[in-house]
Amino acid sequence: MPYHKISCFSLEAAGTVDLDVDFKIWVSGYGVIEKTIARGVNVTEVSKILAAYIC
Repeated sequence: MPYHKISCFSLEAAGTVDLDVDFKIWVSGYGVIEKTIARGVNVTEVSKILAAYIC
């Protein structure tokens, strides 16, 4: 998916019961893509990369 189609994204951090992270990407002309990222993935690095390319 081209970065220029991504309008924004969000991360919902893991809680005490749910250890996964919910990740949403809003794509122009498509809608929202929702994924669950397993514990252990560096979500900070993922968000930095996306922020660098879509801003």
